[in-house]
Amino acid sequence: MLFRSQGLTSAEYATLAAAMRERLYKAGEAVITRGESGDSMFVLSEGLLDVMLELTPEQPATRVARIQAGNFFGEMSALTGEPRSATIVAATDALAFEISKENLSALIDARPALAESIARTVTARKLRNSAAAADATNVTTVAEARSLTEQLVGKIGRAHV
Repeated sequence: MLFRSQGLTSAEYATLAAAMRERLYKAGEAVITRGESGDSMFVLSEGLLDVMLELTPEQPATRVARIQAGNFFGEMSALTGEPRSATIVAATDALAFEISKENLSALIDARPALAESIARTVTARKLRNSAAAADATNVTTVAEARSLTEQLVGKIGRAHV
């Protein structure tokens, strides 16, 4: 569960758990939206969430990752004040717990090494998302090239009839 791998003590974990707010989401509902400000993070308890990114301005958002129960997300906005970097949508009905910036900051103030542990997790996630986005963009480029080739072949064929 949240931060177990970061080595929270039972007391720290209990304090954080008591401060969490329960949030229910229906399938298809946005949990967070890219570009919005955020002053909290979330822990997914039940269900699945999709991480969606717009790879190009003319394409709809593409799923680049899936969040499973036990994983956390939204921490960068809560920690740095940066806008949300992705849209997170419930793939199924989901139960998440929200942690305020104040509670997260208090935890990190008490245990500064936690910031580095969270940063390592976030870095690995961002690298995976970047790789998935690059793969999706490559698939799109191949599909666009195939479509353009077919269109040109059709035009060439009609021009020689």
